[in-house]
Amino acid sequence: QGRCREANRARERGRGAARGPAPGTMVGVEMTVKALRESCEKNKLYRTARLNDKLFLHYVGWDKIANLDEYTGLKVLWLEGNGLLKIEGLEHQRLLRTLYLQENVIEKIENLEQQVDLDTINLSQNFISKIENLSHMQELKTLIISQNRLSRPEDVAQVVDLKSLSCLDIQKNNIEDPVVVDYFERMPNLAVLYLQGNPVVKKIRFYRKTLINRIKSLKYLDDKPVFPEERLRAEAWCRGLADGGIDGARAAEKAEIDRQREEKRAKDEKNFRAFEAMMLEGKRIRAEREASAKSQASAPLPCETAAPPPPLVNPHSGEAVLYREEHPAAKAFREGKLARATARAAAASAPDAPTPGALKDEASNPGGHDSAAHSHSGEHAVKDLQDRLPQSDVACSSPETQNQIGASAIQDGVEQDQVGEQHQAAPMPQPELPPPAAEHTHASDDSPVAAQCTTGQVCQSTEVQPATASEPETATEEGDALAVQARAEDATRPSEAKAKASQPAGTKNELGWSSIGVTDVDELD
Repeated sequence: QGRCREANRARERGRGAARGPAPGTMVGVEMTVKALRESCEKNKLYRTARLNDKLFLHYVGWDKIANLDEYTGLKVLWLEGNGLLKIEGLEHQRLLRTLYLQENVIEKIENLEQQVDLDTINLSQNFISKIENLSHMQELKTLIISQNRLSRPEDVAQVVDLKSLSCLDIQKNNIEDPVVVDYFERMPNLAVLYLQGNPVVKKIRFYRKTLINRIKSLKYLDDKPVFPEERLRAEAWCRGLADGGIDGARAAEKAEIDRQREEKRAKDEKNFRAFEAMMLEGKRIRAEREASAKSQASAPLPCETAAPPPPLVNPHSGEAVLYREEHPAAKAFREGKLARATARAAAASAPDAPTPGALKDEASNPGGHDSAAHSHSGEHAVKDLQDRLPQSDVACSSPETQNQIGASAIQDGVEQDQVGEQHQAAPMPQPELPPPAAEHTHASDDSPVAAQCTTGQVCQSTEVQPATASEPETATEEGDALAVQARAEDATRPSEAKAKASQPAGTKNELGWSSIGVTDVDELD
């Protein structure tokens, strides 16, 4: 029976080992070198341990900090959300600046002697009962130790030794004694304090005003910032409370509020006056500038030294335009061309009857062409050039350029005159005349215009004798006689007269070109 009982006990122990640890026994994940390397690969860090300046080891379930000897370059280490029982294994992490150890089961602050340059440490949601072993961290600025087991003022006494500490979070602990405020008052750089969630808050009379008045460097208390106006009101309240109780505190606070309002109103009024003075000064300066500009504009300019216009740039060549007077030759060509064009326009607007000047011009051109209008002379070339180019490009060019323009225009005029002479020398094609139906005669061989035939047809004069200066009246009388004879013959041939009358002067009929009423060959062209 005894041997059977021993065998049963051994069998139960084997079954228990197979099922796992007994209830209440904590089992975590072991922090091995392989596990650390896998964590680096998962978070896309370096496989070489010393090259990493940060390491993510949070929310894995480690039960112990180990195998971090090769990670000597770490500056930030995340270890929150695990099952760590104590702080250890950080002897080689001397460059640490930030250490996250919240949400673990740590009971004591220890083994941090090598972290002398630590700036921030988070130990919230642990089981720490005292702030200790941190006095060597003179660079520590943020200490978060909320939701722990701090209960006495002595438990936070070491914060006085941390001269650089500016942010202290000890909310949701078990601190009850108001004496703890004395330690906060001795901290030279304390700017942010979280004390809410402790029983001591209810035991401190006028909690917020008291802490603001006593902690001179405080900028943020619990969940609200501390503004300068609030500090002044809190200081006035505490002075009134010490002198006259609650009523004195309220009166002092009200007086301080009135003073701040008056000071703010005076400041706003000063700013308004300064802005108004600035606007008036600006208006005065602008009025002076406008008056000076008007006086300069109305002042007479010296006749000899006139201010040149602003510089211009030729849009075609991109070169600067120089202001020069127009060359005399180019000016003479332009004015002559303009005069002749005006004369031709006046002649074109006259009645259809030929004038003595037109008869003389046609007599001098047996071919019936105006050589001066048909062959563009050098004056035409200069005028065309001036029409195509802006006036500033011709008149504002250099004298050498104007000489070249004048010479080129004269040469073009000579060449075109030669072409016009050749054109005049060439015989004008004459249409074949049908055999006359009846004998007809010219009214006069000396007339410079084509005579009307007895048959009512118009023939082309092949030879025209130039009229002299003494013949204009004779030519006019002969023309009148021809017109009377033509009207008489048209009366006998109504159909042919109507056909002839329907043709305007200067148009082409079935027999050829009629020169009656033609004053300018350019119209035919």
